[in-house]
Amino acid sequence: MPNRAFESGRAVRSALWLYVRCGARLNANFSLHMNVTASVLVGVLFGLSLVATAQQYPVCGGMPLTEARSLDTLPPQLNSLLGRDRGGFEGIADRNGKFNVTDVVDSSLPMRRFVLGGLSASCAIVAVERGGRAHSYEVVAFEQIDTKWRVAQRWSISAAPRSLQELVTHGGK
Repeated sequence: MPNRAFESGRAVRSALWLYVRCGARLNANFSLHMNVTASVLVGVLFGLSLVATAQQYPVCGGMPLTEARSLDTLPPQLNSLLGRDRGGFEGIADRNGKFNVTDVVDSSLPMRRFVLGGLSASCAIVAVERGGRAHSYEVVAFEQIDTKWRVAQRWSISAAPRSLQELVTHGGK
């Protein structure tokens, strides 16, 4: 899946570079006009870039979600995609379960832990804590097409969400 925000940002930078390079060669009498026009152009292009970035993480398209506080509340296929049926490093611990928090690892424990999820009939978002030296949090968005769930997107977040509302509002940024 192409990163539309990155492509949009690259287009913005290219347009600005072209405008500034060509504008610098014009007659000095148009200097004030060029500055005002450049300011407006930068504002418009920057606004378009923000819209593309905001659309990069469509968190279930505004569908109503039911909060999931345990892997037990997720469908079996989602549990499988998350790695619940795998042991060791590739697995995932349930909320508040034991896992490898730091880089001092126990090979019998997973490196990831379920934090919180949101579920609808055809969409799910799940926050996951990753242990290890680079301890982090990520959100995984799933979508159901026909009868199969698939990973739609993944992105990092700065902290564990404490509620579904926080996951939806801050997890999509």
